[in-house]
Amino acid sequence: MAESYRTTTWACYLSYVVQSVVNTLPPLLFVTFQHLYGLTVAQLGLLVVLNFGSQVVIDLLSAPIADHFGYRTTMVFGHLCALAGLVLMAILPQVIGFLGIVLAMIPNALGGGIVEVLVSPIVEAIPDEKAKSGALTMLFGFYSWGTVLTVLGTTALYHYLGIARWYWISLCWIFLPLLCIALFFHCPIAPLIKEGEQGMTGRELARKPVFLVLFAMMGIASCAEFGISQWASYFAETGLGVSKTMGDVLGPCLFFLLMGLVRMTLGRRGDIPVRKAIILGSLCCFVGYLLTVFSPYPMVSLLGCAACGAATALFWPGTFSLAGELLPLGGTTMYSLMAFSGDLGCAIGPEFISLFSWGGDIRHGLLLASLFPLVMALLCALLPLAAGNTGSRDTL
Repeated sequence: MAESYRTTTWACYLSYVVQSVVNTLPPLLFVTFQHLYGLTVAQLGLLVVLNFGSQVVIDLLSAPIADHFGYRTTMVFGHLCALAGLVLMAILPQVIGFLGIVLAMIPNALGGGIVEVLVSPIVEAIPDEKAKSGALTMLFGFYSWGTVLTVLGTTALYHYLGIARWYWISLCWIFLPLLCIALFFHCPIAPLIKEGEQGMTGRELARKPVFLVLFAMMGIASCAEFGISQWASYFAETGLGVSKTMGDVLGPCLFFLLMGLVRMTLGRRGDIPVRKAIILGSLCCFVGYLLTVFSPYPMVSLLGCAACGAATALFWPGTFSLAGELLPLGGTTMYSLMAFSGDLGCAIGPEFISLFSWGGDIRHGLLLASLFPLVMALLCALLPLAAGNTGSRDTL
């Protein structure tokens, strides 16, 4: 059984790499877009909002679409959207500037949104418990490793091609969605809800206080994580005055490298107190934000930014884990709503920073964003109270 679903797990792993390309590539090109097309910080922030705002919409639609057309067809369509977005990103900005970037990011974001919602339930549905356990452990780590791959690959391509041929960078990444399309045409996909069982509806979930807290946790987690990661490269280049290569490697690359290492380490142990670990990570993230903002030394600021990657490593997988434990019949609808909250936070966090970066100084926005991890710690501390009489309350 494990052998027959190996292609499925790898298709899901690589799908998360595709999503990391969708989310990470545009911010790496922010300064290039600014130089070539005269974009403002506010316009760059709008691009982030557009990306995750589009994903927010598809998060709500993915569950009924997947139920109607099936997981296989929906995942193939999602990767086709990501493929189209990468191709358009290389073509349209050269023709119509900022509007071209906007139009290219929409299908990119739609593909990323579909992937994000469906990969977790596909892995969760694997019949073999041993194979499923290992796959779930690895799944979220692949987003981090995919981001590291995107940063290093894009940095190397940028160094080789130069600013004048930046569009080739986008085209170089289309092999990933093409590979995923081929895999999903043939891999086995099991149903998430067993015959005779029924997943909870959105209305039923909304009546559960524990779900509302988990929903809020997912959004705040994304604000804390993506608020700093989406601006790391830009902050390094413009705020700290380091080179693009140094900024990308020591900013977002080290951020997601540490995140991936922590996810793999904690995931392999499998016996950690998730809620307490999230609270500790929240406090460490707050300290990382402060180091990034207030350190007079550029290298220390970059290390503070990278430390936030390690500190937020458990935010997404930990919240999903708690949701699966406390709401075992949440089903695809729960995954869809949690992804909706997460992408809403991904849009709000970076835009929050851009709006409060008075005078173009990104430090102001980062300082206010340091409140996000504190709110995350508070919500996580309140989770046992919200869990009420559920059977898993004592395990929190």
